[in-house]
Amino acid sequence: MNPLKLTLEGFAGIYSGRKRDKLTLDLPDLSAGLLVALVGPNGSGKSTIMDNLHPYRIMPSRAGGSYSPNAFSFYEQLSSEEACKELFWEHAGIRYRSLFKFQNGKRRKTEAYLFVLDENDNSEPAANGNLVSDGKTDTYDKVLESILGSPDTFFTSVFSAQNRKPISSYGNAEIKGLMAELLGLDSIKELGKKAAQVKNLLKAELSTQQEKLGMAQMAKRQHEAALHQVSEMENTIAQLQTEKQTAHTQLREAERQLAAITAQIQQSESVIARKASLEQSKAHLEERLRKLQAQQVQKQQQLESEHQRETISLERDILSLQKSMETAEAEIQKLQDLQSRAKSIQDAVQQEQALRVQMEHTQQEIEKRESALSAQIAHAQALQNTITQQAQDLSVIKANGENLSREKADAERQSALIQEVPCSGTDLAQRCKLLADARAAGEKIQPITIQISTLREKYRAAKEALDQKRAALTAASAEDPELVACKNRLKAIQSTLASIHPLVMEASLLEQAEKQLAQWSETLAAKQREQAEKTARKAQATTAFQAAITALPQEFAEETANLDAEIQRIVTELSAIVLPDIQSKAERESACKLASDTLERIETAIQQSQNRLIDAKAQAQSLLSAANDISALQDQVNRMGEEMRHWEMFIKAFGNDGIIALSIDDVGPTLSAYANDLLMACYGPRFTVSIQTQTTNAKGEDREGFDIAVFDAETQESKSVEKMSGGERVWINEAMTRAIALFLAKESGQQYATLFTDEADGALDPDRKRRFMHMKREVLKLGGYTREYFVSQTPELWEMADYILDVSKL
Repeated sequence: MNPLKLTLEGFAGIYSGRKRDKLTLDLPDLSAGLLVALVGPNGSGKSTIMDNLHPYRIMPSRAGGSYSPNAFSFYEQLSSEEACKELFWEHAGIRYRSLFKFQNGKRRKTEAYLFVLDENDNSEPAANGNLVSDGKTDTYDKVLESILGSPDTFFTSVFSAQNRKPISSYGNAEIKGLMAELLGLDSIKELGKKAAQVKNLLKAELSTQQEKLGMAQMAKRQHEAALHQVSEMENTIAQLQTEKQTAHTQLREAERQLAAITAQIQQSESVIARKASLEQSKAHLEERLRKLQAQQVQKQQQLESEHQRETISLERDILSLQKSMETAEAEIQKLQDLQSRAKSIQDAVQQEQALRVQMEHTQQEIEKRESALSAQIAHAQALQNTITQQAQDLSVIKANGENLSREKADAERQSALIQEVPCSGTDLAQRCKLLADARAAGEKIQPITIQISTLREKYRAAKEALDQKRAALTAASAEDPELVACKNRLKAIQSTLASIHPLVMEASLLEQAEKQLAQWSETLAAKQREQAEKTARKAQATTAFQAAITALPQEFAEETANLDAEIQRIVTELSAIVLPDIQSKAERESACKLASDTLERIETAIQQSQNRLIDAKAQAQSLLSAANDISALQDQVNRMGEEMRHWEMFIKAFGNDGIIALSIDDVGPTLSAYANDLLMACYGPRFTVSIQTQTTNAKGEDREGFDIAVFDAETQESKSVEKMSGGERVWINEAMTRAIALFLAKESGQQYATLFTDEADGALDPDRKRRFMHMKREVLKLGGYTREYFVSQTPELWEMADYILDVSKL
């Protein structure tokens, strides 16, 4: 992967250091095998640029040790609500274009596109089979990884970012995942995944069979419970049959008592019929009385409603007339005020006429005087043109004089060398060019002095002529005082006209004032008469309404009294009637109904119990059939459990702790050899590394693990890289990182064209930093890489680079 062109817009790392929203870095077409240094002051955006010189959706120095795009957020690195990253890059002879669009407002959104470019820069979406880059981040990541591999491998091997996690601190699972990708063991991991899928299918089926077994066992328990329920139902039905016989006896006795009381009541039927007739008549009379009272209330409400409508209409008319009267009074007052100002208006009209005559005379005088001054204005313009030309000539004379003065000073300075030149007065004087130039300069001094004197005299004469012209221009430009007085008089007349204009405008209104005043007075009198009429009608309507309301109760009084008397008579007659004991009959009827209901309820309960008994026996029979399957289901569950254990063994064999772990043990010496070659080429034979995939715990037991053991030839001791000094750990970690890159390039076939390093030399002393640069060149040579981009704060290392990119000048 080789970056070609990078554009960042809206990134905080660029804006904070450069105060720019957008930056474009067009990387030069460099020859192969070069070290390229990105330089610039702190905060100029070097790390932001380095973090984006790749197409993955992360900035590795700010990713917190995780290289998964899903664990990193670009939004914290942006400075505006809309941002963009565009990277043109090349890999395996094909050019690509990565485009990220960010929305960082209230609603956050990221779009990611990957395009393939042809030789004419035409683009089409990149794809991996049926998976096409469509702007979604997950499809972008999958298509990109099909081209470049996983981000973990990329950032562990060829891209050394700031704050990166050292190889020596990787856990067992992390290093195994990385090594599996390096060795191309994805097919073995895929077998492990397939084995896991088979296990999951078996687990699901086993769960189904176990559920069936549990249901069969439950059916057995339910069968036993159903048999117990059948027995209880048979006892319940026998008890209900006994209760039925008792209820039947009670019903016959209640019917006998009801028949006796009914016979007694039939003997008093005429008295009962008379009482019913009286009660019916009483109810009819009471209904007539209620309707009569309702009619009285309804008629009163009708009278009130009609009176209210008439009153509201009259009040509305009176209010409207009052407003019309107020309008008429206001217009009358305005016309009377206008008549009171009649004298002032007439005076203003006469004054306006006189002023307009004066204004016309004044304007004519101004035009006459301005016409007389036109010759004077033309003379002043001619003087101005002459003054401008003479001022330009004077400037030329002054400039020529200054040039001659400088030329004279140079000649005098050069002529003074005659006394200082060593060859003066010797045989060499005739051949000395410096002495000849000094003599020639001395000969120029006198002519230049004469020219300067002539120019000074010419400048004095020109200056006097210019001053005279300026004085004449001042005299010609003076304004005529009579013309000024005329203009001031015209302004005063115009101001007076403006002040009396409102009175003049009222002159036309004054002519119609008398006629309009009579019309408005007549209108006001008519409205006053109409208002008095409406007020009288309102008083009459109120008097009539109060009389109707007073007479209303008398209209219904007689009929109401007759109805009350008849109702009272019927009440008196009803109170004298004595009836037989109807309550006893009601009690007997209630007893009969209760006995009948009880008998019916018991018969219904017997029928329901018999139905439930039939259902319970059928359920017990069906549960017996399900309970008989327990033995077969138990055998099936046992066989499937054994099959699952076999597939769990396959999962372990094809997982990180099986074949993959053994393959990693095999590749350890190869990686160690690459790292030792780099250490030998750059730092000499002092340190030798080896990769340990087995570690010993506190109990002395071996277990799967990962550690880098370093043998120090000076001390003849071997220890873990974690126990070394900070600078020594940098050597070892960088050697291991580049060893992985070399392994990728040589053994696995995954070739990245470019390496990246961001301030990896900070902990090294000056000598080790220089050797660190030698290791970079050794890696470029051994791995066949085209170049390495690196960031360093050490100017000496910049000088060791083949090309320098100063980001502060972008």
